[in-house]
Amino acid sequence: PARPAGLLGRLAQWVAENLATEYRLKGEFPPVGRREGVTTLADVQWRWQIKISNTDDKRIRRLDIGVSLDDADTDAPVSTLIAFVGKPL
Repeated sequence: PARPAGLLGRLAQWVAENLATEYRLKGEFPPVGRREGVTTLADVQWRWQIKISNTDDKRIRRLDIGVSLDDADTDAPVSTLIAFVGKPL
């Protein structure tokens, strides 16, 4: 079924926010690098990519999250999100 572009954008944003939350709740300090995967939300397959990088503060990592439709070009994500994860105390 066809979905309005605004709805797809909101769903993609939820996927990105869910990924950021998962990283925060793991209680781990993610290694620098790239991750990618596929998840389903609202009967839609989403492809996600995360670039994890250092920040000026060695206790904080930056997550650049991009989410696109599974069959779409990952260079043009439907939604992007920048999140930060702190090193557990």
